[in-house]
Amino acid sequence: HLQCTPHPTPQYTQASTAIQSIQEETFGQLNFSLDFRDETGILTVRVIQAIELQPKDGSSGQMNPYCRVAVLPNRKSQTTTKIHKRTLNPEFEEEFIFELKQQDINWSVLEITVFDYDPCSLDDCLGQVKLPLAEVDLSEKQVMWKGICSMEKDPDPEHTVGDLMFSMSYLPSAKRLSVSIMKARNLREAHKDKPLSDALVRVTLSTQHGKKQKKKKTSTCKSPNGNPSWEEALTFTGISEEDLAGGYLELVVCHDGVLTSTEVSRVYLGPDTSGEEYQHWWNMVKSKGAAAQWHKLHPVGQQK
Repeated sequence: HLQCTPHPTPQYTQASTAIQSIQEETFGQLNFSLDFRDETGILTVRVIQAIELQPKDGSSGQMNPYCRVAVLPNRKSQTTTKIHKRTLNPEFEEEFIFELKQQDINWSVLEITVFDYDPCSLDDCLGQVKLPLAEVDLSEKQVMWKGICSMEKDPDPEHTVGDLMFSMSYLPSAKRLSVSIMKARNLREAHKDKPLSDALVRVTLSTQHGKKQKKKKTSTCKSPNGNPSWEEALTFTGISEEDLAGGYLELVVCHDGVLTSTEVSRVYLGPDTSGEEYQHWWNMVKSKGAAAQWHKLHPVGQQK
């Protein structure tokens, strides 16, 4: 790997913060600092640099990395660094300001997610650093290195209820959002090891922070093995860019029974989500493109 000298050289105030567990696979190292001022309720996060970034495809090629920074649970305040082109060792040197009350520190988490910008496709998520602020001594400025780890996986594989593939595209001039429902795989009824045979997808677009809703649904597809294919486009009209900025999309897979349909699983996308859900939404808003993507479904009542 290319050997880099940190710039500026970090001064560790806690040795433990500089050490990443060797048992955990990482995709590079991230250098950042935290400076909390109790009297003003301001947390300053400085993203300094990353070294030895590793592309997800295992290649040794260059990347276009950038970071998304948020202090959870308030994801609405998240922001991003500039994109650094053709490098595995970007020097960001950018500061971000977050309002943070002393009483909120115990349940706040710093999340820095590293992406590889791709102008022609979905940006690839390399991984992230998650740091509970309760574990950090914020009485003085902290400078630390952390390993960039894979995004958090579903902790309970027994509750897997399948995956859904769909694409989204937005045309600002026509104020039109199109959601193309393509197919699903391994659909299961919640809490049953049984394929979901008669399935439809209900799509709800909530705008103006949930005050207005528009709903569409696909036809019912019969698939004894739980792998239905719809290839249907659902179109929402009269949608402004402001609507998208404060909106979210919910896709619910339903079992179409004899008398009524029952909600089984769902996925939720919007500006306040995380991981692949946020990434797909953000790329749709940014590029207005229609790239298709698989999303893990969650039993109804678990994700939102």
